[in-house]
Amino acid sequence: MAQVAYKFRCYPTKEQELLLAKIFGSVRWVYNQNLIKKRDTYKNTGVGLSHNELSRQLTEQKQTDEYSWLKEVPRTCLTISLMDLDRSYKNFFEKRSGYPKLKNRYAKKSARFQDVVFTPGTIKLPKLGVIKTKFHREVIGIPKTATISKNKTGEYYISFMTDQVIDLLPVTGDYIGIDVGLKSFYVDSNGVSVDNPRYLRNKQRALKRSQRAHARAKTDSNRKERKRIKIAKLHQKITNTRKDFLNKQSIQLVRNYDVIVVEDLKIKNMMKNHHLAGSIADSSWGEFIRQLEYKSNWYGKSFVKVSPNYTSRDCSQCGHRHETKMVLSIRSWTCSQCGTDHDRDHNAAINILNRGLDLLDIPMGTGKFTNADIIAYTDISTEMSASSMDEALICLSQARADDSALVQ
Repeated sequence: MAQVAYKFRCYPTKEQELLLAKIFGSVRWVYNQNLIKKRDTYKNTGVGLSHNELSRQLTEQKQTDEYSWLKEVPRTCLTISLMDLDRSYKNFFEKRSGYPKLKNRYAKKSARFQDVVFTPGTIKLPKLGVIKTKFHREVIGIPKTATISKNKTGEYYISFMTDQVIDLLPVTGDYIGIDVGLKSFYVDSNGVSVDNPRYLRNKQRALKRSQRAHARAKTDSNRKERKRIKIAKLHQKITNTRKDFLNKQSIQLVRNYDVIVVEDLKIKNMMKNHHLAGSIADSSWGEFIRQLEYKSNWYGKSFVKVSPNYTSRDCSQCGHRHETKMVLSIRSWTCSQCGTDHDRDHNAAINILNRGLDLLDIPMGTGKFTNADIIAYTDISTEMSASSMDEALICLSQARADDSALVQ
């Protein structure tokens, strides 16, 4: 069982847009006011306010004339806003994020709904009623909650998740190591290189021109608002094309290979290099690796992360390590031990693959799989109803160990 997310464009009526504006504002107000309340209470008394206490106070506020406007929005939206605040504090105390901040009225607007009524082709939300939605693909399962968001171009989207059983992809018997980069988006252990599309860099000229026009426009004028929307649409175009590229590349790899090995990169630390931060962000390595990981788990494939240390400097043929540190401008080198000429990225991808296969602890003569080894045990993975390639490889390991014991 897996959770699958859906996101569709929706087209609310004028009345629904007005109500949504009230919902977005109320959700933001509840979050900000209770954040201030929790912060001030702890500062004055040394004791914070619990979620239950804040929920009780919110119910009392709604009964007063001053805050009676809170009754116009679905109560579950306000309750979920309090839950989000509680989760923000929990993430802060567990050191997963910084201290909660106040929500900005100009930031992305969204609200979550419960008690969603879904039928094929329509979706009904509390107090909003049926909202016109363009379902561009079939929805499997029944959503229990839904989120409506409004981006900076004024477009509305509805998103939700459903639980469903995903069929495993057939076993191919192939494996691959991937070395992500800036010159090429990635180079794999088979020597295949995928060009880096550089979506943001290719739109820099258009962005610069639009941003200058926006800066020249008179403050609070209609012209300035039109220029702002134009900039927002450019950024949305960059985001959508990049997301489409990453999804196509990741699903292609998951379909074609049973074992995928990548480097465990500390991208947050790499972004501290201001000479490369823009190019790294434009490449979206983190999102690409995230997609590879969850799609591999969905479809029963093995996904392994290995240490990135010395993957470019170690010779993939003899294991000799290059004597000096290799700067990024060095794209090829020759091993002084065995004399093999290496392409830097291809050599790194082979080393990444070998390290990943070594982590599987398969007692074979070379310590590496061959396609024939995996294909020979294809029946193991296909006969197990809920198995993944990991389980097949464990069975292969045990079988190899038994064979070795018999020989001895």
